[in-house]
Amino acid sequence: MGRGTSGLSATRTDRAEIRVGPGWAAYAGPSLELGYHRGAVACLAIGIDAPLSVDVEGLPAAGPARTVLVPAGLRHRIRSGAGRSAFLYLDPATAAHGTCRDRMTDAHPVLPRRHVAEAEIVDRAAERDLPGSYRAAAGPMTGDPARIDARIGAALRVIGRPGGADVATEVLAAGAELSPPRFRRLFAEQAGIGIRAYRRWARMIVVARVVAAGGDLTRAAADAGFATPSHLSLAFRQMFGLRPSLVLDAGGIVTDG
Repeated sequence: MGRGTSGLSATRTDRAEIRVGPGWAAYAGPSLELGYHRGAVACLAIGIDAPLSVDVEGLPAAGPARTVLVPAGLRHRIRSGAGRSAFLYLDPATAAHGTCRDRMTDAHPVLPRRHVAEAEIVDRAAERDLPGSYRAAAGPMTGDPARIDARIGAALRVIGRPGGADVATEVLAAGAELSPPRFRRLFAEQAGIGIRAYRRWARMIVVARVVAAGGDLTRAAADAGFATPSHLSLAFRQMFGLRPSLVLDAGGIVTDG
């Protein structure tokens, strides 16, 4: 199910689109001017029409590439010019979180680049086959799906369920048979992000699904547990570098599945 907004003259491959799938989310469309921000989960940035660059404060530029894997929590800015871009967001609870990293061929210490299946990822993103881009990025997934401590894997699954973002840390820690401080440290160590950031990610998935079902941002904010739509907008901007209304105002659609 999708939600359309203004910009009806735009073609499907020109307008902005957000898609949510099991353990992943994606954006494809115009290269919006993203400010510096910190992603709650790892993001594979894809230059559809041309290579893109990722700026990290305090680090020299790594050079442009068609695919760049940005770790969770890294403050960065993506520069992609006037062409189209796509971003695949990878939940640390899934195998794709690790297999995508393993398939980057340029092992930059901070920003791995050039996925082994780069051509297929870019082509599928250009065609708006975002599930196909995700499958190409993840590659064969075998073994332990999460590659993390089973106690943290269980907590990730709880938070990812409907209403799970509101489960108290103390309750999650008790389920893991850890003290809350030890649980927070192990969570950040294993998932690559803090528990607060992962809660924000889980809430954003709720937002996307509410909008995909036809709800507005006010309803999405309430269902996701944000106090007001302004709180949602602030969290979205901190996580993705832009306001959610900008995606929808660009003729964007949101689809679930």
